Amino acid sequence: MSKALPLDDYLELLRQGVQDVTTCTCGIDLERFRADRVRQLAVVKAIENIGETPGDVLADYPVFAEREKSIAWRAWKGARNRLAHGYHSIDYDLVWGMAERDVPKLGQALQEIADFEVVRLAFRQAGKTPSK
Repeated sequence: MSKALPLDDYLELLRQGVQDVTTCTCGIDLERFRADRVRQLAVVKAIENIGETPGDVLADYPVFAEREKSIAWRAWKGARNRLAHGYHSIDYDLVWGMAERDVPKLGQALQEIADFEVVRLAFRQAGKTPSK
């Protein structure tokens, strides 16, 4: 078993995965995605990378994961497992849907967490406690 990373590092891994998917899908549509095997593989790998982290967060920071309900931790982990172990039967239209719908939602949730942490730090410095 590897040593747990700091929570901020896990969140950065998720943000990087979101950025990777965004980079791979920027400026293309579903038809171009369907025709581009390299891009398909890159997006699948990026989503697998995203999905690796929630299991670690659930194991190492369960209170945080429970509090942050805007992220479907178990669903991301499940998607990763399906892509990694079902590589011979991947539905790339579903992958595209994740890239267009689910990944931006994850990015938004991560931004909201980051924004809240900035507010929490400011409150701490002022000797107050924010609520969430």
